[in-house]
Amino acid sequence: MVTVAVSSAPVSKEFANRLRTLWDQILSRTSLPEKPSTTCDGITIEFATPEKAGEARNPMKRLSPQLFVELGYSLIEYCKAKPESRLRQLKSVEQHATNLENYLKAHPVR
Repeated sequence: MVTVAVSSAPVSKEFANRLRTLWDQILSRTSLPEKPSTTCDGITIEFATPEKAGEARNPMKRLSPQLFVELGYSLIEYCKAKPESRLRQLKSVEQHATNLENYLKAHPVR
């Protein structure tokens, strides 16, 4: 069963642009596997913008896909939080964004 839910919460334009930059960076690093495979169980995380799309299957290692998924989950929690709890949740989102930024800087595309 697939469930889709939409929720939103405000962020500054500056932070939204920072997230969009991260999103673009991670999608630009996404490529098709050399040998296609089908996963019957596990977790597949799909992410997209109007221009690009990608997915990560079972992203359990702390590489960029896992860090990206953690950022996504922190955004979900931020959007679900009550307004009085959002500041604390936003700090978590910012930390996850920083973790991903640091990883991408330390592992540039060659």
